[in-house]
Formats: sequence, structure tokens, C-alpha cells
Amino acid sequence: MKISFIEPAILLNAFAMTLTIPLTAQYVYRRIWEETGNYTFASNSNG
Repeated sequence: MKISFIEPAILLNAFAMTLTIPLTAQYVYRRIWEETGNYTFASNSNG
């Protein structure tokens, strides 16, 4: 009986991690990009 309660929790945890990991990775890469000072690509976006 315990396994039937543990498996859905593991599936929900894995599903939540697949949604949150790309967001946190994007945030970390953006912070690194801003801290290194590489604004050339962002400044050239307007033309």
C-alpha cells in the first residue's frame, strides 16, 4: 500500500523538477551574462 502513495509523489517531484530546472538555468545564465558584462548582443538588438 505504501508504494502506491510513494510512486505518484516521485512522479510529481520529477515533473516539477523538469519544469523548474530550465527556468533556474535560464536565470543563472542571465546573471552570469550580466555579471561578465557581455552586453554587445543585447545592445545591437535595436538595429
